[in-house]
Amino acid sequence: MVRGSHIPRDGQDPIWFSSLCLAHVWLHGYCLCTAVATPRATVLTDRLNYELTPELKRYSWDVIGRSEVRWTGYGETTLVEGHWFSGEETTHQYSVAFLVRIETAKCIISATPISSRLISIRLAAKPHNITAIQVYAPTSDHEDDEVEKFYEDLDNSIAKVPKKDILIVHGNRNAKVGPDAFLQWAGTAGRFGHGTTNERGLRLLEFAKSHSLTLANTLHPHKRSRTITWHAPNGEVHNQIDYILAPQRYKSSINKAMTRTYPGSDIGSDHDLVLATFKLKLNSKRKAKSPRLHFDLEKLKDPNISETFRAQIGGKFAALTLIDNDVDTMANSLKEVLVSTAEEVLGRKRRTIQPWVTNEVLDLCDKRRELRKRKFGSNRAMENYQLANKAVRKKMKEAKEKCIDDQCVAIEQVMSSG
Repeated sequence: MVRGSHIPRDGQDPIWFSSLCLAHVWLHGYCLCTAVATPRATVLTDRLNYELTPELKRYSWDVIGRSEVRWTGYGETTLVEGHWFSGEETTHQYSVAFLVRIETAKCIISATPISSRLISIRLAAKPHNITAIQVYAPTSDHEDDEVEKFYEDLDNSIAKVPKKDILIVHGNRNAKVGPDAFLQWAGTAGRFGHGTTNERGLRLLEFAKSHSLTLANTLHPHKRSRTITWHAPNGEVHNQIDYILAPQRYKSSINKAMTRTYPGSDIGSDHDLVLATFKLKLNSKRKAKSPRLHFDLEKLKDPNISETFRAQIGGKFAALTLIDNDVDTMANSLKEVLVSTAEEVLGRKRRTIQPWVTNEVLDLCDKRRELRKRKFGSNRAMENYQLANKAVRKKMKEAKEKCIDDQCVAIEQVMSSG
């Protein structure tokens, strides 16, 4: 999808999936764009950097699924964007991959290689997480047994997807589904496919129906150039063999007018970019942070509290020196002593937005909060609440003035010292 044609909501950027078939998903004002790309045979890292990535700057995307990459093994390599791939162990054939924008990596839960023809990626989202599977089906040159093995692997992979996940399957299916399939496969195929359904197309429809999926890029009428997805090298044959499969449950969320081929994208491939739009909302996958303790260190300015803290720490440290322990055990013991003593003497620091909001002000606010619960009980309760409210405002004003005076004194001291 061309930049500027979507509107982010709630301060978050939209997220896009792609694979030259490109699918683009919206839910609750957020967008996920998914696409399928099938380059020619010799795609290497330098081509990804200098040809594919610049071309994709014309479109909004976050995750791109790619077919026929022809890399070996599975791993992650860092280009301009992060890139997960899956391939054959030794031979440079087949291979599917996901290209992930660096900013989108925080939404990635996992990227799982399945085979040289299948790879899945899982994203954190609302109301349910999203699992996208990039596929590269056997061409017409391969035997039917190999096609059945491909669909068997795909079925097994889908069986492992959490049931509540939103499933999107996209890629090069090497199958044709035409308008003639609509009468028998209504709900799975739309009225507006291209050409005539072939045997591989019927197998695709059987697969889609068994998983309650619909072919998103057959649901709306478009002119021929915006329907076909593949061009033969001789320029004489043009077919629609790349499809975006989405859950029938979310069929009403598909922006059918925006679900089409974008023939203007060019990376030297015989496949065109396909874009589909759904309503989805993605989440950042945040790493759990270890809790950090904040103690009220301001109390140490009081000489009496400072002396009490020093005495307790000293007494506990002296007991530790009598125990013969290794370094790690001693370090953990020292930490426990410091934390327990600070908790006992200083207490936790209460969170404040402004520096002049002191503990005394917060205590008065707590008292006012308790009085508020009973202020409508009697006239006396209302008077007590009003007095507490005045006390809070007075104390906060005094604390603010004192804070500003202290800052001015500190500035003067710094300026006088040069």
